[in-house]
Amino acid sequence: MRFQVAAVLLSSLVATEAFVAPQSCGTAFVNTKLNMSSKVDDKTEVREYFNTEGFNRWNKIYSDSDEVNKVQMDIRDGHQQTIDKIIRWIETDGDIAGKSVCDCGCGVGSLAIPLAQMGA
Repeated sequence: MRFQVAAVLLSSLVATEAFVAPQSCGTAFVNTKLNMSSKVDDKTEVREYFNTEGFNRWNKIYSDSDEVNKVQMDIRDGHQQTIDKIIRWIETDGDIAGKSVCDCGCGVGSLAIPLAQMGA
């Protein structure tokens, strides 16, 4: 049961970050949408943003850099607290070795990597 709750909590965190991110990233992305011609489809626009500026911003949040603002630091700290809590729940509930896990979210596998190291 705890593992299901952990998945919901992590999904909620990701959803919150996805909602907050455009506001914390400024208005460049939103303004770009208004100024683009109709020849560029939404999928291409989003891909281009997240492969450039979006990637750079999220990379800064999750790197070891100290050059982050308060919002970025809050995202970094909150995400790490959630990961640590889920790992503690799994360690308390028992062995995860050999089990399949779906880490649904954006990022580099902040939950999937430690779970794989635990044998999942």
